[in-house]
Amino acid sequence: MLNHPKKILTIILVILFVWPSLGFSQVTEQMLRAAYLGKFTKLIYWPDSSRTDSVFQIAVLGDAKFAQLLTQTYADQKINDQDVIVFQAQGVQDLAGSEMVFIAETSTSAVKKVLTYTEHLPILTVAATPG
Repeated sequence: MLNHPKKILTIILVILFVWPSLGFSQVTEQMLRAAYLGKFTKLIYWPDSSRTDSVFQIAVLGDAKFAQLLTQTYADQKINDQDVIVFQAQGVQDLAGSEMVFIAETSTSAVKKVLTYTEHLPILTVAATPG
C-alpha cells in the first residue's frame, strides 16, 4: 500500500513532472474571464423586445486578443439558446445591437462613455477595471 512516505513523495513528484507534459495547459486569467462572461448571462434577464436577432452579440472594446479568445471560447456554444458572435468594437457607435459589452480599456473615460451610451439599453456591460 501507500503507507510509506518515500513512495508517496515519489508518486507526487512523478505527477508534478509528468502532468504538464500530458498536454494540459495552464488556465490564464483571460481564459477564466472568457468562461465567466457566459456564466453571467444566466443571471441576467433581457426584455423580449430587445431580442431581435437569433444571435447573442458580444462586443469587446479595447483588446483584440481577448476578442479572439472569446470567439474561440464560444465558437461551438450558445448563450441563452442563441449562437454567439464576438466582435471588436472601435467605439460606442459600434455597440448597438449587442447584448454584452466587455470593456478592456483601462481608461475611466472609456468606461464612462460606454456606460453613458448603454444607460437605457438592454446591454450588459462588464469592465476589466475596478469601479
